[in-house]
Order: sequence, then C-alpha cells, then structure tokens
Amino acid sequence: MKYSVFIVAFGISSISIAQEEKVVVEPNMPAPVRPKESPKKYIELDGEKYELSQFPDEEAVFPGGADSLNSYLKQNLKYPAEALENGMEGKAFVVCLVDTKGKIRNAKVEFATNGVFREEALRLVTNMPAWTPGKVDDRVVVSEIRIPVRFELE
Repeated sequence: MKYSVFIVAFGISSISIAQEEKVVVEPNMPAPVRPKESPKKYIELDGEKYELSQFPDEEAVFPGGADSLNSYLKQNLKYPAEALENGMEGKAFVVCLVDTKGKIRNAKVEFATNGVFREEALRLVTNMPAWTPGKVDDRVVVSEIRIPVRFELE
C-alpha cells in the first residue's frame, strides 16, 4: 500500500500567526497590518536567555524552503504500522522552537487526529537538519514555528 505525507506550503509560521485570528476586511478598508513592535519575550535554553520573536522580520526557513521540507518529510516518513494496517489517515501539528543556530528545540505535538501519528510526527521534526533561524533587525532570534504533517494513504 502506498502512502504519502504532505505539508501545507504556508503552514509554517510564527506562533502568533498560527493562532488563526479572524480578521474581517470590509470593502474600502485597508488590509490589516502586522504590528511592527511587540512586547519582547524571552526563553531560557541551556542556561542562557534568548529573545523569542513572535513577529520576526525574516521567518525561520528549512534548508531549500517549503519544497525541500516537503521532500524531507516524504523521504523520511515511516507510516505507523497500526495506521497502515487499519487504513488510517490523519494529521499532526508539531510546535517547536528554532534556536539561533537553527536547531529544532522543545518540539511537542500540539494536536493529532489520532495518537498513532504523534510519535512519527515528533520524530520527523526532531530529526530535521538545521534551519536558517529567524531575524529581527538583522539579529538572529529564537522563533516558534508550527509544522502541520498530513498522513495520507494513496
């Protein structure tokens, strides 16, 4: 049986965007604008304090971009045996930090349609190669991202 995994090209975003705020734009109204300044938040990693950016000027990027991320997921996915045997499909959302060196940190599954997908989604994300970290005012910052992983049988 064939299977595949898909990632939504625009599904990776800073956590503030992932909160899915509903914005209604009336005709003749200007489009909503992201706040330029937001309160600074900090996180401690390995005993050091880092700025955690909710609105980086440059988002953290997987090496090669979204297409390369999709390829990485397809090539490295090990469809859970129980899901394969039972014809199960679903998705999982993994939230993690990209530190100042691009390493994935503090990954956790925020949501999974079935628990059988949690472990594999977490394994895929924690084993990713280093990302290009996010930046604010040309300073490298720790950023929080949300990665949706879809498990689909073909």
